[in-house]
Amino acid sequence: MKKVLTVSLALILALTLFVGCSSGKKLADFAKEQNDVYSTMSTDQYSIECTAEGKSLIFTCTYKIDGITEESAKAGLDSIGSTFSTVVQSAKTAGYDCDKVVVEFKDKDGKILASKEFS
Repeated sequence: MKKVLTVSLALILALTLFVGCSSGKKLADFAKEQNDVYSTMSTDQYSIECTAEGKSLIFTCTYKIDGITEESAKAGLDSIGSTFSTVVQSAKTAGYDCDKVVVEFKDKDGKILASKEFS
């Protein structure tokens, strides 16, 4: 399970670096572009979705399998820490009105196992 969590975190991290490559300046446009990429990466173990709410980007990783604990989800978020602060700055530099990124890990029932804000 830890390997699944690590792979998922790596995917989220890699894909968020595309902020500066997006063409529109509305945060919702960026989120849609990211979802187009994520839809090709969903597996039978997890899905990743990006949404925009106001001036926030929300990255939600939902696990479709058992065995992901709150402890492992929180440890995963702690391990990627400052990377998402960089995403906010990159979005601002690219012309997006983004104040924060929220990363959520949910279990297959939709319960939030871990959530963290980055700005």
